[in-house]
Amino acid sequence: MKLLKVPVQHWPVEHHIWLAIAVIAGLVASAMATLQMLGHHTETQKRDLQQAQAQHLEARKSPPPTTTELFEKSLPPSQVAEAVARDITAFAATSNVQLNSVQIENQTGTQGEYAAVVYQVNAKGEYRQTKQWIAELLGRYETLAIKSMSVQSIANDTARQDVRMTLVLYVRD
Repeated sequence: MKLLKVPVQHWPVEHHIWLAIAVIAGLVASAMATLQMLGHHTETQKRDLQQAQAQHLEARKSPPPTTTELFEKSLPPSQVAEAVARDITAFAATSNVQLNSVQIENQTGTQGEYAAVVYQVNAKGEYRQTKQWIAELLGRYETLAIKSMSVQSIANDTARQDVRMTLVLYVRD
């Protein structure tokens, strides 16, 4: 304790040597710990990279999914048919299209064909509004398609058309 009260410049040379050795030992220990942590981190990254490379090679072995497989994965469950029927009505109202009738028919899937829900729709509206309504429906449901469509001008009101269409929603059984 007495030595700590003496200024450093008055310490004996051997105490300066011991202090230098202690400082150097601390720096060496700190450097070794840092190198050990970096080595561990490097090994972890190397292991992760090897796993990612193995997964990449495995993924390259299997062929990419076909368009048909991607479509089949996107098929919604058949319960979504009720939501589509509600949206046909709701979108018609917001687009100012007069919906006269909607008939729904479920078709079960057979070998080589998908299960489907068929909507027979009869509506009246101006061309732009009708187009907006149909676009909204097709944009919302990826597996909804127009099977057939007939658009005719109404005799007494040429600005409005009579629209008859068959929509098909492909679904999973």
